[in-house]
Amino acid sequence: MTKLLNLKAADRINCAVTYNVNRFEVYHADGYLLTAASTKADLKAQLAANGIKAVFDGAAQRKYLGA
Repeated sequence: MTKLLNLKAADRINCAVTYNVNRFEVYHADGYLLTAASTKADLKAQLAANGIKAVFDGAAQRKYLGA
């Protein structure tokens, strides 16, 4: 389910994606949780709908790419 977030343009950059406990988590640059997704498709939809530019850590990248 896509969650539309009330974010400013500055909040949409430098976000980080990690993979914890069977879900993807998107964190703001300041460290707080913005959103979470249980599937790759849900994550892609949430990032696109909210215009978030995120950097993936190692665990999230491996899970996202299916390795």
